[in-house]
Amino acid sequence: MPRLRLGFLKNIILSAAALMGAVSTLEVGLGIREIYRPRSESRNGLCPLGMTDSRLLEPAWTTHHRVKPLQTLDAAVPGGGSITLRTNSHGLRGAEVSVPKPEGVYRILYLGDETVFAAEIDEAETFCARLQATLKAQTGRNVEVLNAGVPGFCPLLSVLQYRHHLAGLEADLIVLNFDMSDVADDHVVRRNTLLQDSRPAACPHPQLVLPSRKNPLRGWERFRTVQWCRGQLEGWNEEEAPRDDTDDIDTLQGRFAWLRDEPPDWSVYIEQSLEPIVLLDELTRHFHGRLMVATAPVPWQVASDASIGRGVREAAGVSPNAFCKSRRPFEILKLWCDQHRIPLVDTSIPFQSTEGGARLFLKHAPRFSKLGHELYAREVSQAVLNLDQPAATPTPLPEGSAPWTTIPAAPTRRAVAPPVGRRF
Repeated sequence: MPRLRLGFLKNIILSAAALMGAVSTLEVGLGIREIYRPRSESRNGLCPLGMTDSRLLEPAWTTHHRVKPLQTLDAAVPGGGSITLRTNSHGLRGAEVSVPKPEGVYRILYLGDETVFAAEIDEAETFCARLQATLKAQTGRNVEVLNAGVPGFCPLLSVLQYRHHLAGLEADLIVLNFDMSDVADDHVVRRNTLLQDSRPAACPHPQLVLPSRKNPLRGWERFRTVQWCRGQLEGWNEEEAPRDDTDDIDTLQGRFAWLRDEPPDWSVYIEQSLEPIVLLDELTRHFHGRLMVATAPVPWQVASDASIGRGVREAAGVSPNAFCKSRRPFEILKLWCDQHRIPLVDTSIPFQSTEGGARLFLKHAPRFSKLGHELYAREVSQAVLNLDQPAATPTPLPEGSAPWTTIPAAPTRRAVAPPVGRRF
């Protein structure tokens, strides 16, 4: 009888040891998985949707994430081949920048997201390089166009980037590229933004911020095994109660919903994404510069067969043959800029009226092809040369506008003296 009890106790001890060994192995495995998990698995990661290489990006305290400075690497190009990407000490794509700005240089700073950074195109063929060459040739002046694009950025992060890191470059003209993805991108990072006097002061990346002491994790919740099991259970609950994600800005399928012919009511999200443009205009005036906004369509606003490489549209949450014909997004942006007297160059009509518009975009990435960069640079260069033309009368707000298209009037701002010696 005692021998039977000892055997039973032995079996219990061995079973417990085996269970502890299995849990420990799973804990270590989940830790290794977390280290090597691709950043592109999450919209809060460092690899924006539609991009496959995040080696140039890192978390940041002020701008959520940033391009690593002083890097040179060979990057794979979607569809085959590779190009060399280099960044300077300011984290800008391209050669080093002289500080202070040399006498006689007209410096243009181009802000925006992956469309501006153009990781799939050789540096000399990007629209920033083409814009610089065109303006030099047409004006005979020493023009610099600095590529300050950061994949995954939106106007909110561009304002913080300029305020904290780039104002010292003494740019004469700041051009902000407003991308159709900026509304959803703004919604993602806005929750992490810190305010000072009701204005954005910084946007630290979640990876850099310690968990709140008000709601610390319990001892057993710190184990990755417990977190993984909880995630699996939550996933099952979501599968049992599916929902329509096509109108939800927090989902992959809904991030471009505002481009549709019958869009959801995103009035709050749209206005929030546009508000930082006014702050950027005030900042550029304070530093004796000028601001211009530029925009262009995404592939599915130009042709149903643009950027139809395998998995490209699906990765952006867009159906394979989608074609968004609505011009309301461009009208909203124009209305906003007109009301705040900010110059806007809208390249959507030249893009949409080009025969065989699919050629303006890469097949294996939802961004400009070399031909698209050439067209975009040509349109922006003409707008830059016409900056000193008399401003048009602001567009009045349309009567009976739907709530999601109503843009508030410009806030009262103190008068700022026009920049001296800054005309192009």
